[in-house]
Amino acid sequence: MVRNNSDYLRGGAYEVDTLLPGRSMIGQFYASQLVGRAVNLQWRRQKAWVTKVTTVNALDVSGPNQTKYYDPQDQSVYYAYRYVEEGRSKGHLDKLWGLDELSYEPYSILGPDVSKSSARAWKIGAFNFTNAMAMKAIQDFVASNGTSTPSKDGARWTKTFTLPIYDMGAHN
Repeated sequence: MVRNNSDYLRGGAYEVDTLLPGRSMIGQFYASQLVGRAVNLQWRRQKAWVTKVTTVNALDVSGPNQTKYYDPQDQSVYYAYRYVEEGRSKGHLDKLWGLDELSYEPYSILGPDVSKSSARAWKIGAFNFTNAMAMKAIQDFVASNGTSTPSKDGARWTKTFTLPIYDMGAHN
């Protein structure tokens, strides 16, 4: 119940039956964005990518569970990888560098977050996700009346991660 103007402010954030997120949620969002985008830049300089496999099976296990993201809208499962070279024309697939450390506090960025954010950016702009497209995503959020929530999505928000997506076709 609002008794006076100071009741609108709790913990430094405007909070009264509003779509605006609280201060701690905003802080967590910006922390995940800053760290996620810095790590994304490093991963994009390596041989890192996300595979997309079209399947109706949400329980697909054709990739590492640590980075699995299933999108029921396009009936596809996404997995993030990196390629580690072991000399001339030799190497192996491995998890993304530093992903284990990112999963802990204060970052709390998980493998599925990387796959989901990259998939969202890919669906909008493929290999050429621009700042104009990012601004459009923000405008869509504002116009969504609460159905799009970047503060709750955190590192899963569109363009936090923009690893290239490789469509591997259908697998059932």
